[in-house]
Amino acid sequence: FVPFKVLTGHDLRTDYAVAFFAVAFAIASIYLMVQLLRRFFPKRSFGFLVLSHLVMLMSSGVLIQVYLPQIYSLPMLSSLCFTCLGLGLWLQARTTQDALSETPYLRKSLLILGAVCIALNLWCRPQFILASLFAFVIFKEEIVKYRLFFAFKRSSVINTICVIAPMILIGLAACWYNYARFGSPLDFGATYNLTGFDMVHRSYSWARIPWGVWMYLFQPITITPVFPFMEQSVLPSMFHGQIIMEPFFGGLLAYSPVCAAVVLYPVVKQQLRKKQLAGFFTLGLTLSILLMVLDAEVVGISSRYFSDFGWLLALCAIMVIASLVDKVSSCAHMVDVPSGCVNETGEESPSKANFKLMHKVLIILVISSVGLC
Repeated sequence: FVPFKVLTGHDLRTDYAVAFFAVAFAIASIYLMVQLLRRFFPKRSFGFLVLSHLVMLMSSGVLIQVYLPQIYSLPMLSSLCFTCLGLGLWLQARTTQDALSETPYLRKSLLILGAVCIALNLWCRPQFILASLFAFVIFKEEIVKYRLFFAFKRSSVINTICVIAPMILIGLAACWYNYARFGSPLDFGATYNLTGFDMVHRSYSWARIPWGVWMYLFQPITITPVFPFMEQSVLPSMFHGQIIMEPFFGGLLAYSPVCAAVVLYPVVKQQLRKKQLAGFFTLGLTLSILLMVLDAEVVGISSRYFSDFGWLLALCAIMVIASLVDKVSSCAHMVDVPSGCVNETGEESPSKANFKLMHKVLIILVISSVGLC
């Protein structure tokens, strides 16, 4: 807002800023999907890319942020944008020097830009800085096998500095700003928000967590025969305490049922391990649960906070579905009779039929998510 005022002499409307970052997030999201599928699932089609992008949009809470273009939407949308852009840049950073070389080459410019984007979360929504942990799973092979990070080699030292230095510099600037404004380098000013409850003296209870998880994930939509055919969800009455709740109509799985695919992780665990994605999945699922619990405890229940953890669940679900499709399609293209992929009569094999059915189910789930949202 300040740079816009300085450059133009006019005040920037909040809804314009929200719309800008919503579009920026949509572009950054599809960029992340392109890099993820290009590196780990190169056989997936353009149609799968489009469906994956829709899943990310439906699960990230971006629609509620745009529908209510308040100042609260800006930190979340900007962090979503910078996080997707940063992760995409890190995924794209790996390349090879030549066709005969097995040792990967890391593009320094992309390492730096990715680190800058991730570090900018400290100036937007600070909890998104946890996305920096994905560097350890994205560059796992480079760290452990090829020693391109954290080793006493010139190339390793340069790569490490390219990732760490931007985060340290931007982090120090954020700490200085916090100290100058709030008196502490680690005080980001969250408790100074003008809210409907006392955030400074907020109490915490373990008993609030199960109800928060239920509301954020599993609460179904309350359907009525009267327009608009939905009712606001009711707070759980069994909790003996205070749960802050804004108008809420259903949990994430009610709007984006595709995210339930994370429960199929045991089926594709070996495939994800071969692709070096098991750690990516585990970290994403862990962070999503952690952020969901923190939201329930600290700020209560609100559809706006889907933006904190929904995109992580969507990312995990996309990896599982892509691995599952790869697993089934690999069998569908085999011609080995004992495997059950081709029968003697020349009819369509069960595996190939299952492969087509899976695509139809995925399309139906995505369309239903779009319709519900």
